[in-house]
Amino acid sequence: MFLHGYIPADATQTIICPSIKDKNGDLCDISNYHHIVFSKILEHVLLNRLQEHLKAAVNQFGFKRGHSTLMPTLLLKELLKFCIDHGSTMFVCFLDANKAFDRVDYTTLFRKLINHEMPTYLASTSTLELV
Repeated sequence: MFLHGYIPADATQTIICPSIKDKNGDLCDISNYHHIVFSKILEHVLLNRLQEHLKAAVNQFGFKRGHSTLMPTLLLKELLKFCIDHGSTMFVCFLDANKAFDRVDYTTLFRKLINHEMPTYLASTSTLELV
């Protein structure tokens, strides 16, 4: 796919496996079942090839290898304790970005990757198209 710059239409199919994620959840809800999406496999291949070029801020914990939600949770707890101990007010806002990447403009994303010196052998993926 990288060499020829296209994804076969068959590779875009989703296979629903009869494996339930949450046994207490709604068994009629399709999102309660594990599924394999070929694009996820492609994303993992791309991630492995691009990993050395990705940079994240030291205070970023999500989507970062070797990091979990434990550290930011402890950090928030300590900040709240500090504010309470010093009689200060603290405002916290939580954002659920669970579906944020469902609306990514991939053309813009690939342009930005190229502008950030993405390896040229991967640049052809910006022109991937379904056959």
